[in-house]
Amino acid sequence: EKEYKEALEAFQEKNKEKTQLIATLMELLTESEKLRMKKLEELSKNVESKN
Repeated sequence: EKEYKEALEAFQEKNKEKTQLIATLMELLTESEKLRMKKLEELSKNVESKN
């Protein structure tokens, strides 16, 4: 019973860590996507102004 409870707690802790890592990764991806779009917009403005 006690070992089972400890194993379950350890599993839940690992799961929580994994969830936090995934959330952080998603934030980073979103951030880099925003930057990419911003750079693309700047690039297209530059191209338009040259024409």
